[in-house]
Amino acid sequence: MEKMDLAILFINKIQSDISIDTKHIALYMAILFKCINAQKDKIIVDRSELMRLSKISSTATYYRKMAILNHCGYIRYYPSQANDVPTTVELKQL
Repeated sequence: MEKMDLAILFINKIQSDISIDTKHIALYMAILFKCINAQKDKIIVDRSELMRLSKISSTATYYRKMAILNHCGYIRYYPSQANDVPTTVELKQL
């Protein structure tokens, strides 16, 4: 699916989703931006870069918003606790 179509579907879907706030939207758009630049649907996550792009200053907020986007089905979030395994995020088809 075209990434712009995915952005439009996301905006349409969140209008009725009361669990999504502006920080979720900013984080999703940062992920979408990174996916567009990488020309992939699944990217390796650089937490500090996504936080900078989405204007989130707290790591607790970042992880909470990422978990909610994952739980609500907007993304697939594959966190990694190991230093040698990268954390990845995949955009889901909406």
